Amino acid sequence: MGNDVVTFDPINKLIIVLTGITYIDVGIDLYSNWKEWVLIDDNAKYDAAFFTFGGEPISEFQSTPPYYFLTNGWKVYVENMSITVDMNLYSDDGLSPFIINNASVTNNTSDVPIVRSDVEKRLAYGDRVYFDFNSPYVGIEHPVGTIAQPVNNIQQAIIIANTYNLNKIYIRSDLNITDDYNLSEFSIYGDKNEYIVTSNISSIILNNTYFYNVTIQGDFNGSKTSIIDSIIENDIYNINGNIKNTQLSSTIKIDNNLILSNCFTGNSNKELIIDTNNNKNTKTLIRSYSGEVKVINTNDNDVINIELIAGKIILDESCSGGTIDIRGVGYLENYASSGITLVLDGFIMDISNICHINFLIFIYILKYKTRFFYKLLYRFFSSCLNFPTLCWWFSFKSTPFFCW
Repeated sequence: MGNDVVTFDPINKLIIVLTGITYIDVGIDLYSNWKEWVLIDDNAKYDAAFFTFGGEPISEFQSTPPYYFLTNGWKVYVENMSITVDMNLYSDDGLSPFIINNASVTNNTSDVPIVRSDVEKRLAYGDRVYFDFNSPYVGIEHPVGTIAQPVNNIQQAIIIANTYNLNKIYIRSDLNITDDYNLSEFSIYGDKNEYIVTSNISSIILNNTYFYNVTIQGDFNGSKTSIIDSIIENDIYNINGNIKNTQLSSTIKIDNNLILSNCFTGNSNKELIIDTNNNKNTKTLIRSYSGEVKVINTNDNDVINIELIAGKIILDESCSGGTIDIRGVGYLENYASSGITLVLDGFIMDISNICHINFLIFIYILKYKTRFFYKLLYRFFSSCLNFPTLCWWFSFKSTPFFCW
């Protein structure tokens, strides 16, 4: 770091003034040193120690004074010394920024105590409001809703966000969304999919809402919603929008239009089930999927496009109409009625596991030449090959055989 005045103890959230120091410049010795310290190794993983505002020019030759606030519980620890601190160091909890042990501290400020404006308070929130149902903090007054004092009521989190023109809410507990909470245009962030978001809405209050790093479930009532880097392991109903980079092991009932990108099956014992919701005229686009997908309840005007990286597609017998276009490499089990339009021009059936069995059967046929096994071979090949049929004729003792 720039100079040897302080050291940082991130576990105890202490900035420790070194022995022999008599003067501290807050901007250089504390704030700038902290910014340099954050860049060392993995120090950025710890809670921020400062936020600051001020220093804006008010004329060609003047600027407003800078103010420095310790945040997230950080304090300056001073022991066995007498020091002068310049200038404008505060703590966002309203308490002293210092922990003093047998020491004397003169903390100089540039003016009388300030009343923080809405702009200054917004800087304290950064770009987000924090929600934690288990938090003891309630209300809509600063600093409630900051990382140090997450608000325990999602409605109050929305009010705080709207007050300071913020659109990000970071959740630190499970979240149950009802019609009381209009989260349209908000982005909701979890933490490593640890927290469960459940939607129980009967009105469209999640339009253009983005969810990141959560485990999510429930009824979205036709809202256009985006789910990114998350987990869906319980059913989702009546959703429009986008799902990206997400682990899927449940039923997704589509309201109208849905795009899945770079998703994958997360449970080997459960497939993704796409339910087109009967008579909804849905459009579904699945891009770069890995795993097993089962399609159910398609009707005449439904359109489904599936791009498979690896895995299996199952078309359920409940699929009575619509167009299903499958591309990529994988397996296909088709139990749908003849009413569907199935497009397989870009699909390659993976027959690697079947070919060995077919080879053994073929050897048996060559040896025993029974018509039953001719038919069996035909069934194997016709079920696993999805390119135009070829006609081969074999003569065994002058008996023609239609192979596939």
